[in-house]
Amino acid sequence: MESRVGVVKSSASKARVLLLERIGKWEIAVGACLCIYGIVNLICDFWFGFTRYSLTGMIIECLVIALTIVIGAWGIGSGTHHLYSISHFRRYISFLQHDETGSVRRLADNTHEPYDETLDRIHRYADRGYFGNIIIDDASGRISFPDRIRKYSDCGYRTVTCCGCGATRSLPDSTVIKCEFCGNVIDTENENE
Repeated sequence: MESRVGVVKSSASKARVLLLERIGKWEIAVGACLCIYGIVNLICDFWFGFTRYSLTGMIIECLVIALTIVIGAWGIGSGTHHLYSISHFRRYISFLQHDETGSVRRLADNTHEPYDETLDRIHRYADRGYFGNIIIDDASGRISFPDRIRKYSDCGYRTVTCCGCGATRSLPDSTVIKCEFCGNVIDTENENE
């Protein structure tokens, strides 16, 4: 059973996400400017200036223009990838904020992605520091946030295991619910008896 823990402070993860979003927008803007510059320079050289260049000068000018366009296209692609990654991360967060179970399976179903791909993305986002404190339990397919558990610890949360399917969940004391996976009744009062 592998568990991974991200220990980045919540404020640091928010700052990192906002910084990467700004970097992504900046990369797109600079990449678009480089592409436009390269294309305009190429058109102007074809139209007006290639006659003033020697063969070596023409080759160097074409290489510089091609390099400018390639770097610009790379910047646009990289910035688009950053913004897509952050918007995808925000979709995960909006679901996880309302889902106390922390089930990766439910998250994958909600986002219409394969389970393995969702789990892999969560690991990547945790490695990049997007999440604040997070615990990823690959064996049970669960995500938990220690800050969330500590926030509610005053009302007496405890981790209970369903005797029917073995699913674990953090619930307040004196709670009786049906297991979302197998339908068994889970009672936090009788858990330790």
